Amino acid sequence: MGNTLTGIMFVLASVVWSYRALRALQMNGYRLSFAVLKPQTVRIILEYLVLSVFFALSLTLAKITTSFAATLSALIIVIVYGVIDIVRLRTPLKFTHRAVRLAIAVCAVLVCLQMVFAIFIRSIWGSTAAGFSVLVLTRMITVGINCAITPLESLNNKRYVKTAKEKLDALQAIKIGITGSYGKTSCKNILAEMLAVKYKVIKTEKNYNTPLGIARTAQKIEGDEEVFIAEMGARKKGDIQELAAIVKPKYAMITGVAPQHLATFKTENRIYETKKELMDSLPSDGFAVFNGDNKYSLKMFENCLVKCKAVFTHRSEKGVYADNIQLNNNGSSFTLKGLGADVTLTTRLLGRHNIINILLCLTLAAELGIELPDLVEVVKSLKPVPHRLELLDTKGGVTVIDDSYNGNLEGVRFALEVLSLYQDRRKVVFTQGIVELGNKQAEINQLVGSMTAEVADVVILTGENAAYIKLGLYNSGFPSGNVHVFKTFQDASDGLKTILRNNDVLLIQNDIP
Repeated sequence: MGNTLTGIMFVLASVVWSYRALRALQMNGYRLSFAVLKPQTVRIILEYLVLSVFFALSLTLAKITTSFAATLSALIIVIVYGVIDIVRLRTPLKFTHRAVRLAIAVCAVLVCLQMVFAIFIRSIWGSTAAGFSVLVLTRMITVGINCAITPLESLNNKRYVKTAKEKLDALQAIKIGITGSYGKTSCKNILAEMLAVKYKVIKTEKNYNTPLGIARTAQKIEGDEEVFIAEMGARKKGDIQELAAIVKPKYAMITGVAPQHLATFKTENRIYETKKELMDSLPSDGFAVFNGDNKYSLKMFENCLVKCKAVFTHRSEKGVYADNIQLNNNGSSFTLKGLGADVTLTTRLLGRHNIINILLCLTLAAELGIELPDLVEVVKSLKPVPHRLELLDTKGGVTVIDDSYNGNLEGVRFALEVLSLYQDRRKVVFTQGIVELGNKQAEINQLVGSMTAEVADVVILTGENAAYIKLGLYNSGFPSGNVHVFKTFQDASDGLKTILRNNDVLLIQNDIP
């Protein structure tokens, strides 16, 4: 009974311990990447050292007391720690078909290993040693199993994408690709609402912007859709080209280029070249619209070889622009110029960047035949995408601006501009900075601190970038007594309860769970 219980506990601990490895693989497209693993290296080594201590203690106590209590206690601690680690993750594992298959394979291998130990190793400390060896190597075992089944998964994915591509090829619809370092999901949703005035629209779901994400949406095509909108994301050069080959868009929208995913791209110029792949994929009779406020997107516009327009939040002779912009803490209003008759629009969406998003979508929608009066009504009724400058109703007199999905420098700038509109209230920023910036992690997060210092009254920090942001704050003369640093997200959440006061405005920003 003791061996059986120990075996079950080892399997459970191993499964919990493999969760982060499964998620890390999924986040990186099930490809191995040192750039993705590097930020976790020190933490993983420390975790393994802690496990080794539990291992040594359990072996010693089990041998002395001839009891399983020490082993079980150690395993329970490992399981509890693993569960807490899972709960704290900002982006949970998505249980896609592939993730489920990999999880089942990992569980099957772990169960088989424990059964072998139970059958062939009879001594208490021998089975404990073998069990803990598997536990310590669980993540490596997970990676190994992923490598073993990847060829089969690749074949399955290729068949899945090929089927979707054939379905898209057969669909006689207007096909649109949207890419950029930020704003893709918001623009996709806004554009879909505008085009729905005249067309039957299908769009990629949520923020699924990979070949499999597009294929997943393509499987739901009924055949009478008139517009297909595909959000296109990238982590390396060639990704957008691959997506464009699947969708074959005639229309394109470039929301802007910012230093994002530098851990894999390395330089901003590579990001630019990758986003440009969408423009380069357009047919000669295609059409593209660009964010003229962004220098990289403007550069694409100036070198565009098909019919195209750029949009601006300032007066410009180069394209469509917003004039008389009025920002407030309930939305904004502006006068649209450059699309025929001048019209005034109002929206509940917060921030200057949402004016750019609306301009991009207005320009493309007008190109596709949507009348301006209809567009004015759509803009008036737009709702924010969750966690993207979303104004939340709260209790206790605190206003919360939820921008927790944002993860780029442009987004920080726009969100702080919105926060600055609350001039008569104490402004609190809760952030862990921007991630996946490679060797620019320190530099850009110090800049985040400097920018935040100009607006915030109180700053709450957590995560790996806290020291960089704090340095940026202090270098800008921000009072040290108004900076609160917490080791974990949970500690920071608990700290909020004592830091916040009635009538505060809290901006939750940048990759906060």
